[in-house]
Amino acid sequence: MLVLLLHTRIIGAMDGNILIVEDDRKISSLLGVYLKREGFNPLFAYDGAAALELLSEQVPVLMILDLMLPTLDGCQICRKLRESSDLPILILTARGEEAERVLGLSLGADDYVVKPFSPRELVERVKAVLRRTNRQSDNRGEVLESGPLRVDTAKRKVTLSGLVVTLTPSEYCFLLALMSAPAAYSHVSN
Repeated sequence: MLVLLLHTRIIGAMDGNILIVEDDRKISSLLGVYLKREGFNPLFAYDGAAALELLSEQVPVLMILDLMLPTLDGCQICRKLRESSDLPILILTARGEEAERVLGLSLGADDYVVKPFSPRELVERVKAVLRRTNRQSDNRGEVLESGPLRVDTAKRKVTLSGLVVTLTPSEYCFLLALMSAPAAYSHVSN
């Protein structure tokens, strides 16, 4: 369940994982280069179904979303994501008419950029959205521990008694929320 993203700060590699959902591989690659220069870790999906699959495995800090995609279009993805998550979404599309921009924003997008675009401006818009939504980590490399349980937030690695624990993104978010504010949950009984 992605609803846990509402109350946790997601810690990813460097300044965070950015999911680029774009079927044009040249545009995806270009965005990846610019985002890496700024310390982000780009993740790529080239169609709507791949984007949803990746979202079930990874927890990005923001998604750059094209509207015209194979399998599921960007509007469907945005609509589906907003049912359970507040993940920041920046729409990047060739659809520049006012009605399209209004639709994208009304579906829950945080920003809307029309192609052709400036990669530098887009990266600055990503940073602005992250500042507004407070998604960037200001505490890189924190390790949270509780008894034999250890969470390395920079690596997004969870271990229990030294053994790696595999968690879904939702489980990771929940665990991170619990371990980040243990006093808030101390009244919860077994």
